[in-house]
Amino acid sequence: LNPGREPNSVVLEANVVEQKTGVFSVGAGYSQNNGLIGIIEVGDNNFRGTGDKIKVHWEFGGNANGNNYELSYTRPWLDSKQTSLSVSIYDMTAEYNDYGIEGKSLISTYDRNRKGFEFTLGRPQDEYTQYYVTLRNRRDTYVKWVSGADLKNNPPPGYETYLHDNFGLTRSVTLARIFDSRDNVFNPTEGTRFALSAEFAGHAFGGDFNYNKFTVENRQYFKVGGKQTVAVRLLMGYATGNMPISGKFAVGGADTLRGYDDDQFKGHKMLAATAEYRFPLAKRVEGVVFGDIGNAWDGEGYKLNDLKGSVGVGVRVNTPLGPIRLDYAR
Repeated sequence: LNPGREPNSVVLEANVVEQKTGVFSVGAGYSQNNGLIGIIEVGDNNFRGTGDKIKVHWEFGGNANGNNYELSYTRPWLDSKQTSLSVSIYDMTAEYNDYGIEGKSLISTYDRNRKGFEFTLGRPQDEYTQYYVTLRNRRDTYVKWVSGADLKNNPPPGYETYLHDNFGLTRSVTLARIFDSRDNVFNPTEGTRFALSAEFAGHAFGGDFNYNKFTVENRQYFKVGGKQTVAVRLLMGYATGNMPISGKFAVGGADTLRGYDDDQFKGHKMLAATAEYRFPLAKRVEGVVFGDIGNAWDGEGYKLNDLKGSVGVGVRVNTPLGPIRLDYAR
């Protein structure tokens, strides 16, 4: 703190060191579908000193052997209005479970490949609000049968046109508006995140599918006492047209309905809600008690009497790289 020119004022002088912008990480993941996979990421958060971000993500191993990479590039500031541009190119193969129309039993397990690219333009309205436009070009391919019904060579009744209806080229435009006033994106204790999105896909863009898809998500965080947090989330979706299974709303698994299999329920309509009570256990460690409810359907209307539910407990460990989450639900 150095003396200033005016009375009772100071000049703040700070010594800084430029941080390293290159990123290299090695990791691993496990799931029932994909088994054990290895992950390598290489990137730069200030590519060639321009402020641009570039990252290469590569996965290897696992049950579904194939190309598994994603290349992303972001230019955060195109003009004086802070317009951003993001480009993503990917080629990923993974094992997939189909649980049928009602999600009651496993019908078939097979390897599915998704390949394509996306362009996203973003622009802020104010400190908390962002608008996005995304152009998507994605092709889904049936790779091979793993177990259950062979949907390609011997489909069961009702699945004769499964491959034709669910695999092909999707070209779409998505419009999104996101309001985010959370105090911390990794571990928020107060604030709101409200997102609206509308995706339009059609033969007019040269794709194989015609559909309109609308999604609303609201997350609210409230401080309780000194260090406790109540978090609630409401997610709702509605779609029309001939939508492939990769585009349908999915409910089930760690992100929507814990205690059920990943993407167990799929449909043109979706409703899901979560409530969590988070409390400190130790330094950087939180305990969680939660309840989830939701489902996804085809056909007319929302079948509110058919909502699935679960309750559980969990632990959150806040590390310098982000939170680690472990949940148990029934």
